[in-house]
Amino acid sequence: MDYKTIYLEKYYKTLKDQEDTVKTMFTELKAENRSYSYSRDKIGSMLFSKKHEFESAYPINILSQYESLLKERKQLYSEDSLKLIFQNEIKDIFQEKKPFGILEYSRFLENLATWNGLKDAYSNFGAHNWLMELYYEYDEIEKISLYPKIINIKEHKDFIRLSSKKFPGYGKSKDSKPEISKTEVNLELPILDNDEKLLLIHYLLHSNSLEKIEKVKILALVGTTPISAKIFKQESRKNNDYNQVRKGYEYLGKKKAQEKLKSLLQQVEVFKIGNLNRAIKLDLNKLRKPEI
Repeated sequence: MDYKTIYLEKYYKTLKDQEDTVKTMFTELKAENRSYSYSRDKIGSMLFSKKHEFESAYPINILSQYESLLKERKQLYSEDSLKLIFQNEIKDIFQEKKPFGILEYSRFLENLATWNGLKDAYSNFGAHNWLMELYYEYDEIEKISLYPKIINIKEHKDFIRLSSKKFPGYGKSKDSKPEISKTEVNLELPILDNDEKLLLIHYLLHSNSLEKIEKVKILALVGTTPISAKIFKQESRKNNDYNQVRKGYEYLGKKKAQEKLKSLLQQVEVFKIGNLNRAIKLDLNKLRKPEI
């Protein structure tokens, strides 16, 4: 049986399905005159939810064993590493452990491919942010792609073409300096889920060490607020958003809190908001202490 083909067909189908959904949602939101940032956050949350839903059914700690082998395959084989890793190492572990009660190896490979497809769709959506914004602005949504991952957006032909439209003279000479900042190109704002945004708002309101500029940067990271209009209709003690902001990570429970704080730190640490990073690390250490 051609395990490589089984895996790749499912992987690319998952990416294509996610890409089609992204294009459809962007088109619908554009028709509603929604801003790009609003649309991006809404679609990013959808992609994250699909990935998270899958990981809830198939725990990451088990899937990660196979993922590690996939990443190491080129160290194990000089040619056709994907085909051979599926025929040998990954198949051997599957037959020994039968993860998730799955008996058919081909079905397991499809699940593994789905997971990787969902992860890459979410990751590439974030990586392609600045190009997607130009497509959105200039009504070229049909050109949005989630694969392959674009390593250097600045060198992409459509980024250069549309940037030249937006900023006349962009890319024509070394001396030209378009009105697009280096930070914007190289540091893409993360796509945070609602729990992560509410944690940021918690730090914004409760951390006394934050400087004013750090507070403004946190507002930029939060983007569209996850707090619903129910805040105006419910008593504070009954409003989940308020209580989550008030309690911070304690609202989530230990396991979920660790997961969310780790994820949040990974996504915001690069922005070098020193007092925020320290506050998150401090809370993570509090959660880890009982385990030591």
